[in-house]
Amino acid sequence: MGALILKDYVTRGGSIEAGLKSYVGASAFETDAGYGSRVMAEYARLKEVASGKNIPAQPPRRAEEAKAPATGEQLAAL
Repeated sequence: MGALILKDYVTRGGSIEAGLKSYVGASAFETDAGYGSRVMAEYARLKEVASGKNIPAQPPRRAEEAKAPATGEQLAAL
């Protein structure tokens, strides 16, 4: 069901990025707190795996994410 909702948001928004922003509930805000970029990065990883490329099981964490625990706002954005 979520995929159908996301598809509708992408159609309405005119782009994958706009659809993801609506899907996460951030369409009224300037930013989606990085949700769209994380989804697109995972999509790129999945495409690499599907093409047969051997990649690490977990993407490397950014240094700033590894140092600081998530805030309530960051968790809500997920």
